Amino acid sequence: MLVSGAVAINIYFFKPTGASVMIAIGVYLVLGPVFRIRKWREFGSDVLILLWGMAIGFVPLVIFYIWQGQLPALLTSIPLVDEIT
Repeated sequence: MLVSGAVAINIYFFKPTGASVMIAIGVYLVLGPVFRIRKWREFGSDVLILLWGMAIGFVPLVIFYIWQGQLPALLTSIPLVDEIT
């Protein structure tokens, strides 16, 4: 899950299909407990590990954008940031 989170966040920023990858991972995680394949406690730990992976995967992007002097461009491209601001 950690690697999945890191890969999913990087795909989102580099390909238009990245959102569908993130949605597919989310659906997979939610349907596990619904169909009783996995327990809800395992679902919670999977979500936390996935979020940690996304944070770890985001670090190289932040370093690259800071190096290029384009950090504001990255921050405005984060999902939901445009909706909030």
